[in-house]
Amino acid sequence: MIGQTVLEIYPLAKSQAEPDKYLRLGFAIDDFETTVQRLKELNIPFYLDPAPTEFGFMTVISDPDGRKIELYKK
Repeated sequence: MIGQTVLEIYPLAKSQAEPDKYLRLGFAIDDFETTVQRLKELNIPFYLDPAPTEFGFMTVISDPDGRKIELYKK
């Protein structure tokens, strides 16, 4: 729960054997540097090291099912 918002992500429909790897979520986060450091300590795979882009300062990590997650500096 985020404040009054509930975010639920369902990785598989009953008929699916493999998760959809094309879904890509992006989050703007306040404490970007601390979060990135913690993710590195947890050995989370990075597809893109933190860098400035046309969309702002961001990084791309992988979730346990191989989906990409974009993290933006708020």
